Amino acid sequence: MTVFTLSANTVLSVAATGAGWVALVAEGEEVNKVNRTGQTALFIACEHGFLQIVEFLLGHDADVHKNANSGLLPISVASLKGH
Repeated sequence: MTVFTLSANTVLSVAATGAGWVALVAEGEEVNKVNRTGQTALFIACEHGFLQIVEFLLGHDADVHKNANSGLLPISVASLKGH
């Protein structure tokens, strides 16, 4: 398993910009990496309702079946958060 070296908050701030993920993916960043709590960028984007980022990550083979350490899937957290 590949783990982010960044904190969850740093990953979130990069994911929140949208353009930051475009740049990271363009440079070969793996979209299915996880942070220390097992959250992928897709999970974080779903959690916060960042639809454009979700669509971008899905277009770059983000794993919709990758659950976080909590056991939740990205679609589950989106639903729980009302997105």
